[in-house]
Amino acid sequence: MENPLNKPNTSSFFLFSVHAWSNWSDARMRVRNRIEGSLKGCGWMSREWVLKTLVGLGLSEVEAEVYIFIAQAGPVKGRDIAEKLKLYKKLVYRSLKRLQAKGMVNTTFERPARFSAVSLEKILGFFMKAKTEQAKNLQSNREKLLSSWRSMIEKSSNNQ
Repeated sequence: MENPLNKPNTSSFFLFSVHAWSNWSDARMRVRNRIEGSLKGCGWMSREWVLKTLVGLGLSEVEAEVYIFIAQAGPVKGRDIAEKLKLYKKLVYRSLKRLQAKGMVNTTFERPARFSAVSLEKILGFFMKAKTEQAKNLQSNREKLLSSWRSMIEKSSNNQ
């Protein structure tokens, strides 16, 4: 009879591989799990609330995490962000580019560039203004939209 201790346990290796792959491929889990230790001075609940608010305003979870990190760390290089958050540099630089386009991050002209966060107060003001404009636009077009909707529904019910 063969000794089971001499035989490699392929089933546990497979389970480990699947587990490692799923953690590797899920950027949101990686960011959430690994950033906790690098964020100082911010309680988990308040950080989570800010994160959810930023995501609710249209940021991806990675963008929100990068923004929070930059806001706490001060001017920082993209390479350092990737290292601290344990994310691929490419993913970090894509997020930084989108944050810059949204006006949430400033960049220095030195090489390598350093990134700094625009104050959350300014960001919230910008988003509040944009949402208010959207609500005004929706209100002014409400009757027109409802009329078009009723017409579409009426046509589809007549075609059946």
